[in-house]
Amino acid sequence: MSSGASTAFTITSALACLLYVLVLSFSRTAYVALAVSMFVFLLMPIGKARKIGLAAAGASAVLIGLAALPAAVSRRMMDIYLTLAGRQMALSFIYRIEMWRGALADFLRNPLLGRGTYFYELRDNFYVKVIGETGLLGITALVALLYLILREERRVLGRSTGDDLLDGLTLGLFPASVGFLVVFNLAGDFFLIHRLMGTFWIMLALILRYHSMGRGRC
Repeated sequence: MSSGASTAFTITSALACLLYVLVLSFSRTAYVALAVSMFVFLLMPIGKARKIGLAAAGASAVLIGLAALPAAVSRRMMDIYLTLAGRQMALSFIYRIEMWRGALADFLRNPLLGRGTYFYELRDNFYVKVIGETGLLGITALVALLYLILREERRVLGRSTGDDLLDGLTLGLFPASVGFLVVFNLAGDFFLIHRLMGTFWIMLALILRYHSMGRGRC
C-alpha cells in the first residue's frame, strides 16, 4: 500500500471509530460539533490535495458509521426527526425546554447578575446556565473568553515549527475549539466536563507558550 493510500486508510478508520464512539455516546450535540469541526478543518490553511483527501476520508467515515448504527440510536434519531417535524416532542426536548425557561426566568429577575454562580447543576446549555446564574456580566465574560481563545489559536495557525506533531496539534485545536467550545455548549455543558477541559487547557497553554518562545526553545 502506498504512503498516500495508507494515510487515507488510517484517517478513514480513525474517523469511523470516532464517529461510532460518538454515536454510542447518544450525544446528538456531539454529532453536530464533530461535523462543524470537520467543516472548519477543511477551511484551514492546508493544501488543496490534502483537503480533498480529508473530505473523502471524512465522507467514507460517515458512511461507515451510519452503516453500523445500533437500533437504539436509529430510534433516537427518528425521535429527533419527529420533534423537528412537529409531529411529537421527545421527552429530552421537553426536559431541556423546562430547564432553559427556568434559567431565563431567573435572568429576567436580575439581568445584570443573575441568580448566583453555580446555582444550577446542569442546564444542558452552558450559555443559558451562565446567563441564568451570572446575568449579562457573566455571559459577556464568557463570550470574551471564547473570542480570546479562538483569536490566539488563529494567530499561530500559519506558523510552522518544523515539528510535525506540534503543527498537527496546532491545526487540530482550532476546529476542535469551534466545534466543542462554541457548538457543543449550545446543548451541553462542555466547560463543566473537567476531565476534558483539563486536557484542553494544558494543550492550549503548551501550544501558545511554544509558539511565543519560538522554535526549538521550549
